[in-house]
Amino acid sequence: MEWNGICNLIEKCSHDIKVTIVQWIKPPIKWVKLNTDGSATRGNKGAGGVLKTCTGEMVFAFSAPLGEGTNIQAKVEAAIFGLT
Repeated sequence: MEWNGICNLIEKCSHDIKVTIVQWIKPPIKWVKLNTDGSATRGNKGAGGVLKTCTGEMVFAFSAPLGEGTNIQAKVEAAIFGLT
């Protein structure tokens, strides 16, 4: 395909924007909540998370490189990292 053909295709592309409201729900009194996530790009995975009290006060937060692997491995390891 020639350059002009590629440019014509690009001009016809549209971006679908979707907005989703996200809300953090506090845990019950005397409990804490651990939120984590993990991802992998080109085989390199990483994780992050935050632990908050029932009043929303942050106890700790973390981010960590996890080496090579998949998205699923990163998500599981993020939860394990946060619990330990």
